[in-house]
Amino acid sequence: MTTDSDTSANESDSPGRHGNTESNSLQNKKMLCGICDLSLLSRNPVFLVYAFAVFLGSGMAFTAVAALLFLRAESKELSSSRDLSFLISMYGVFNMLGRLLPVPILYLIPALTSVRLYGIALFFAGVISFLSVFANSFAVYGVVTAILGNIIGLTSTLLAQVIKDLFGPSLVTAGVAITTPFLAVGAILGPTFAGLIYDLTSSYDNTFHFFGACSDTAGSFLVIMELYFNKRRRKSRQADEPRHSEEEVEMVSHG
Repeated sequence: MTTDSDTSANESDSPGRHGNTESNSLQNKKMLCGICDLSLLSRNPVFLVYAFAVFLGSGMAFTAVAALLFLRAESKELSSSRDLSFLISMYGVFNMLGRLLPVPILYLIPALTSVRLYGIALFFAGVISFLSVFANSFAVYGVVTAILGNIIGLTSTLLAQVIKDLFGPSLVTAGVAITTPFLAVGAILGPTFAGLIYDLTSSYDNTFHFFGACSDTAGSFLVIMELYFNKRRRKSRQADEPRHSEEEVEMVSHG
């Protein structure tokens, strides 16, 4: 049997539960609005450049190059099926190790920001892609695979950190949510263009040249973007300094 005291206790708890439900629902709506805030693209040209660099470098170039590495090694008969499996395993191991590199690198080199590291990594990956066409032995190809796996893993870790450093912690959720489709579309188009270029030229070398140029362009965009962003930030700070000093003088005079 349910006593009057139990009934009254349940009734007294229901407003609190109802309030908690409304609060959770409001928080979920705010989070969803933050994720779907596409105005970040329209009101912030710096973010648009960053999203394009992610699409071109981490999306198109890295996805295509990761697939082409092993196809080219097989076409050049640089490795047997067993050696090819070893190359794939090597790529996976160095990709995982590369994801651990940003923290010690940024700690040991304070002048190197996450944006610069990301841009330099993209540019260096493009250079390696250009040079990889000269790899005609399994040992050299193994080194190329390890370097590219390392760089691709490193840049994967930096995606969210770059957004935080450029636009602030409050925009990380929305920034990652908007950047991910750029990355996904690039990952779809990269191998597609790679297959098209191979069908037209019957050579994997041209695909490495094309995606090396894509990676170099993305890295250059990021480095130039950071220089522009820092210059604009310094100007805004210099413009705010006289205003703050005038406010302090007014406060002292009124005091």
